[in-house]
Amino acid sequence: MTDEPPRYFEPDPRPRALLERQLHDADPEVVIHALLSAAYHDPDAGWVEAHCRRLARHPDIWVRRNAATCLGHLARIHRTLDLASALPVLERLAADPDTRGWAEDALSDLRMFLPPEPPRS
Repeated sequence: MTDEPPRYFEPDPRPRALLERQLHDADPEVVIHALLSAAYHDPDAGWVEAHCRRLARHPDIWVRRNAATCLGHLARIHRTLDLASALPVLERLAADPDTRGWAEDALSDLRMFLPPEPPRS
């Protein structure tokens, strides 16, 4: 992809078999569209989250940015996230100037939409 941001689009629901193929496609734009579709529409947040964590290391900057965004979407839409796995990914992306803004937005979504952790005794 280029340095230009992808245009906004309304993510469409897609069958899991199609998502599985598209999330491993060579074209970053195909991957981004599939990841956003999964984050919005797939009922298995854990499955989507695993793909977000994997794609947070993708060579394409926009795929990494959207992986961060989709972690935030999972918190907002599904109200769930494996914080032990997702927080280190978002913290690493927040430390990278190329993905910082997207990761910080996702971290804000986590604070806003996930219940606070119970106090430890």
